[in-house]
Amino acid sequence: MVLIAVWLLNFRSSLPQVGRRCAWGGLLLGELWALVMPHVAVRPEEALYAPSQSVRFLVGEQRLKPNERWRVLDRGLPGLPSSSPLGPALPMLGEAGIEPILGYNSFDVRRYKEYLQLIMDRDEPVRPRSEPFGFPIVNAFPIHNKPFLDLLGARYLLQADEKNLGMSAEREPPQSWHGVYTESRPAVYSFLEGGIRQLPAFTVYENIGVFPRSFIVHDARPLEDRPGVLKQMKQTDFRKEVLLEEISPQSITSVEATREFEPVTTISYLPNRVVLQANPAAAGFLVLSDVWFPGWKCTVDGQHAPIYRANFLFRAIAIPKGDHQVVFDFDPESYRWGRWVSIAALACVGALSLGWLAFHWEKRGRFGPRKSLSDC
Repeated sequence: MVLIAVWLLNFRSSLPQVGRRCAWGGLLLGELWALVMPHVAVRPEEALYAPSQSVRFLVGEQRLKPNERWRVLDRGLPGLPSSSPLGPALPMLGEAGIEPILGYNSFDVRRYKEYLQLIMDRDEPVRPRSEPFGFPIVNAFPIHNKPFLDLLGARYLLQADEKNLGMSAEREPPQSWHGVYTESRPAVYSFLEGGIRQLPAFTVYENIGVFPRSFIVHDARPLEDRPGVLKQMKQTDFRKEVLLEEISPQSITSVEATREFEPVTTISYLPNRVVLQANPAAAGFLVLSDVWFPGWKCTVDGQHAPIYRANFLFRAIAIPKGDHQVVFDFDPESYRWGRWVSIAALACVGALSLGWLAFHWEKRGRFGPRKSLSDC
């Protein structure tokens, strides 16, 4: 490199300007390559970010259930963030229709974090970890109110073998979780540590009492004010009734309150559009276990239906008896305003550009083209 630089300095006068620039640019690239190349480990990407066998098992099981959406709760090692096989496999899980409860996802809003507190039998802000990382990571996740986890659609639990399930024996019998797969020594890439981490044995448990992603119940009650939410939800049988916000008791008509929930068929599920097919035997409330958020709209057989916030976190609509197609669309007013503002701004830029061109054309036509000194 030094010899090339000396040669360029000595013969710079014999090279055209473009050639000198290209030569110095090539010399700079060569130096960068010489500095970086010896430190690059040659390893294929699929080997570096290879999913563990437990993740492959989850994906394979989910592919046997088309058009179904489930969630998985992974509990890492105590005090060690990013100590779960699920970390580097989030894109793979998303393609298979599995959503990690503690991972990075689109439904991670404040209400969702508060709902996780209710599962842990707490009603206080989720505190961020101070050591060794300063951002919120829920790691050792205790399960004290498993019906809330069932309602969230947590079909799978992934955790290290040496940890118990974190449930009291008198409240949850062992039969509610069923071990379906064990991986002896998973090795996963840790994004926090920047390398491969060897983990102890992890087991995949299947939740027998999980709720489907959408279902119909035939009884409803208003959700109490914030201080009484946890107590009321612990006393509620979600297989028979739903708790609705911002609705008066007089507007709720309960039908066959003793009837348990009825499942709903998922036709298609996209991030901004969910299509369901329901055929309730009696009028009731369709509950979709997705987070309620402003901007969602719903139609039943093409007719608008108001969406209620249900069971503190989710969405629900009133649905009559019979066969119906239900469509949830994310179409907030802010999207429309943003589209019109963008169109208006584009129109203003186009008008100003045309005005500028017209002005210069007129000026050039009035005074004629400019003459250079060589023409004089």
